Parts: sequence; C-alpha cells; structure tokens
Amino acid sequence: MKNLLIFIIIICTSCAPKQTECIEISNKYGDNGSYYFEWINGFGNNEIIPNVGMVSEGIFNQYKVGDIYCIDELML
Repeated sequence: MKNLLIFIIIICTSCAPKQTECIEISNKYGDNGSYYFEWINGFGNNEIIPNVGMVSEGIFNQYKVGDIYCIDELML
C-alpha cells in the first residue's frame, strides 16, 4: 500500500504543468558567441536586482530591449 501511494505521488507531481516565466528585457548583449537577456526581478535594500539569462542567437535576434520574452526555462 505504501508503494502505491508513493507511485501515485510521483505520477501526480510529474504531470504538473510547467510554469512559464515571462520577463521584460531591460538589456541584451552578446559576447564570444554567447547571447544574454537582462531583466529586473525585484528590489533589495533600495537597489535594483538585475538578472541575466542566456539565450540562443536566433532568440536574441528576434527580441529587442523592452520586449516581453516568455519561456518555460531560462538558461541561468
């Protein structure tokens, strides 16, 4: 019975939908074949906390600063 319960929990958690994250691109830059988007994720101690995520060259070229970019998983 315990194994059945564990199996059900594993199945239910693996079927959970992925949460899509959307960001507003505040900066973008490339370096040595790597491409990055930067966005603001919050504030801490009166400072803006920037975040950076790597994207492919194709994605990099499709978006400009100020655009909203949504993806299931950013390569942080």
